[in-house]
Amino acid sequence: MINFLKTHKVIFWTLIVVLFGVVIWGISLSYKKKIERAPQQTATTTAQPLTGTSIWPVYRNEELGFEIRIPERWKKEYKIEEIKTIGPGFGAVSFSKKVEWVNKVGDTSFSEHMILGITVATPEQWEIMNSAPTGRPIVLKITDKKVYVYGTTQDGDKKERDEISAVLSTFKLIQ
Repeated sequence: MINFLKTHKVIFWTLIVVLFGVVIWGISLSYKKKIERAPQQTATTTAQPLTGTSIWPVYRNEELGFEIRIPERWKKEYKIEEIKTIGPGFGAVSFSKKVEWVNKVGDTSFSEHMILGITVATPEQWEIMNSAPTGRPIVLKITDKKVYVYGTTQDGDKKERDEISAVLSTFKLIQ
């Protein structure tokens, strides 16, 4: 009988060690590294000088009360999504692009990756957002009833980061 218990104890601990190894192996396989694919068009056809933002098309959101100018290629290459939150006049707009993710074993998948988000919040919501220890959005404009904030990705190439800065410089409130 004692031999029987010793045998089962060894089997039990062996199964635990094997299960732990399988979990670690699964986690390592699911680790994904982002790889951005170059757009189909060449830079000569899509590139616009950042000093020429006045010729960029206007993205206007009357419900949220703002407008910005965006590069022409953003209309083609980026998904623009409007998100409603607590009611009329409050919400967010995100600009995202499709990126390919490749894991360690070479499996690929595609997903949307937000490069810029603009949120319109109440002053109370802003206080909550601003109290977060990290990842706080940056204020674009504060009015009596609304706070306009933005967040950007840390990824992307220099040209994309420069475009985001140029887009934000065109931010205007509308009536």
